[in-house]
Amino acid sequence: MQTLFACGFALFAAQAVADEASDWWVYVTNDHAHRIAPLLKQGANPNRATPDGQPTIMQAMRDKAWKVYDLVAADPRTDVNAANRQNETPLMFLAVLGETTRAKALIARGAQVNRLGWTPLHYAASKGKIDTVNLLLAQRAIVNAPAPDGTTPLMMGAYSRSKPVVDRLLAAGADPTTRNLQGLSAADWARSVKETRLAETLESASGVRDRERRGSADRPVPGENASNGGSRGGAAAGGGGVMFGGGGGSGGSSGSGAGGADPESRLAPTSGSRAGAQSAGGSGVGGNAGGAAPGAASGTTGSNGGANGSTSAGQSSGVGGVRGLGLGSQDDELPDSP
Repeated sequence: MQTLFACGFALFAAQAVADEASDWWVYVTNDHAHRIAPLLKQGANPNRATPDGQPTIMQAMRDKAWKVYDLVAADPRTDVNAANRQNETPLMFLAVLGETTRAKALIARGAQVNRLGWTPLHYAASKGKIDTVNLLLAQRAIVNAPAPDGTTPLMMGAYSRSKPVVDRLLAAGADPTTRNLQGLSAADWARSVKETRLAETLESASGVRDRERRGSADRPVPGENASNGGSRGGAAAGGGGVMFGGGGGSGGSSGSGAGGADPESRLAPTSGSRAGAQSAGGSGVGGNAGGAAPGAASGTTGSNGGANGSTSAGQSSGVGGVRGLGLGSQDDELPDSP
């Protein structure tokens, strides 16, 4: 009898937990952390996702359910790098919201500052969140990290109309001469939102960078032979190596390709200023030989689905953008999933 009673009680308790768990998203939306806490203690999965693919930790941010967020973020079972269907992570959401203190805590738990594609630094810069930008740079965020369409954090900072963010990124080594796959520079992004002075600042910085490069190119490198000289000249003769690979240069022999991404790291674009690839093709992702057009325009809409965005200088294709961010909106609300 006692055994039967124990089994019956266990079944009743399990059903009660299941009933409670079925209301999980109701509790998240209403920030009922006191309802979520016992479920987590009873073994509920903190990484469960909504039907549209938002992990609990990210859905809590979308709902501004910060009590639930803090509870789930502190759970050791929570995957702090879980990505939604737009390949966004919790740290990226915190960055776009400017939740710097929570971002710092999540980084301490292992959240990735650097990643392929759109990064938390792109997201923080896109909304002008200077404190979060400072935090990410202090955590060695790659300042020139290219998005799939070649967009850089500096371009996002320009688009956000934030001079403090632009100045900070430039001071950290952001390259104002870089262009994305649409051929747009950070100055173009600034002009697309009618920030003429900011665009002029970026154009001036581009001029300084170009002069520095020309001066560096004119200085001979000890031990450089004719073949190496040809490879360095190839970048200038070719397509310029914009971000993910320009066309190949006409310089001689090995390494004559145009610049593009630094061959040592795809996350360190050099806009063709360094030695090209070790073949006649462009060194960047998708670079083509012989000065051909850049490689397949993969990622021209961004890994998160590029929005059409504002156009610049008559460009009909617009300046792209991050659909998951809702760029163009000046509030900090995270939009519904696409």
